Amino acid sequence: MSERLPKMVRHILAEASEICAPHGIAVVYQHGTRHPRLILTGLGQRRVKALSKSPRDEDNAEKMALADVRRILREMTEAVA
Repeated sequence: MSERLPKMVRHILAEASEICAPHGIAVVYQHGTRHPRLILTGLGQRRVKALSKSPRDEDNAEKMALADVRRILREMTEAVA
């Protein structure tokens, strides 16, 4: 990752990592062709969450992305239980 990540993406990545770590799920950033992606891996599963590259409202986009990460985490942990 030679280029610096946008502030919004750094915040989402840090918060998503903090949310997922206690459940044994790793969060990795990947620069996609159209949109940056968060890849959640763990519990024998892999999920991808695309992020908006240029949102109009960064605060709202950040909250929505973290809500999606929480939803994906819930789905991943329920699938194992």
